[in-house]
Amino acid sequence: MDELKTMLPQANHLLGYAEQKQPPWLKIGLIAISALVLAGAVLVGGYSILGKVPRIKGQAVVLTVNGGQALPVFVPEIWKRAVKSSNLPVIVGLANESGKMTPYAITNRWASLEAEYFQESDFYNLYSDGPIQTEGYVDFFQIIQAIFDASSGSAHLNLDTSGMSDADGIEISGPIVANSWRSDFKLKHAEGLNSSDKDIFVDLESFPEAWPTINQAVKNISGIEIDEKPKTIGFNLSPEGLDDLMLTYLETPADTTLLRLAGSIGLSDVMPYVLPDGTTVLELKLPKQKLGQFNNQMNPDSWKSIAIKNGNIQDIQSATLPKGQGCTQGRIALKVSRVALNTVFADINQDFELHEDSGLLVACVK
Repeated sequence: MDELKTMLPQANHLLGYAEQKQPPWLKIGLIAISALVLAGAVLVGGYSILGKVPRIKGQAVVLTVNGGQALPVFVPEIWKRAVKSSNLPVIVGLANESGKMTPYAITNRWASLEAEYFQESDFYNLYSDGPIQTEGYVDFFQIIQAIFDASSGSAHLNLDTSGMSDADGIEISGPIVANSWRSDFKLKHAEGLNSSDKDIFVDLESFPEAWPTINQAVKNISGIEIDEKPKTIGFNLSPEGLDDLMLTYLETPADTTLLRLAGSIGLSDVMPYVLPDGTTVLELKLPKQKLGQFNNQMNPDSWKSIAIKNGNIQDIQSATLPKGQGCTQGRIALKVSRVALNTVFADINQDFELHEDSGLLVACVK
């Protein structure tokens, strides 16, 4: 048998082939391009959906809420039905429609809800308790932020005070976590903490513009005149109106302020006065002597805290500020108790507080 021999010349080109590896930068580039394409597709898809959320004209309150939650009993019924009808985030709010606040809800188009008024769009259904108008679409990035906040907490709340009236207003927003809403609204920061056991309490360092209205209301209800703006004011509500007034000052108020305050609650000095015919009468004067007696018993700095109960200025022991904490961290800027809230909203059984924490406004209930 002839021997079969295969002969390849030494210079044959087949021997010149070898495995070549791709440079690492090429793989990294392909991965980056793929990721950018995927991210772009997601962004375009997300924008085509989330960029079409209808914006309500005159919206004053807007809440982005995770679906399936149980909302408080005092909120509008359409809100509760809308949130219960969907597992996806739901937008609920109040719109100023011809001077009337109309509740509304925006859900995905697959959620079913009964309402007096209904509008349908490509991806969303709008329900409300009456006809409302829309104006364009909600900003895409606002929607993303609201959904992110809602997913990490309970909801995202946006307030637009211009939607509550025809006047210019401000827009405040932030996430709701548990019982607190941490907004982006800035308040004046002050050292120290406030505490109050009163039905109504206002820190006038935080809300100085509220003083004229509060001062006039106190005068109209109780006849008490306060010439000098305090740092804080608090009082209880009673069937007769106002009781247990507490004022605190940064500095000891002027004597004229104290005299006018004491006189307005019926405190006076009784001075005998002899008429020309020898008859003695009693004359009522501003209570300088009575206030002087208080000063003999108390450090003058005690007038930085003034407590008035049942028409009398209390002694220093009764006038000390109460101890206690609010429903979140930070200095209490405003408190409205459940007693006060029940005079307007019968279903509310919680205290409402505004706090200043690191210069930001935080709202909470307890």
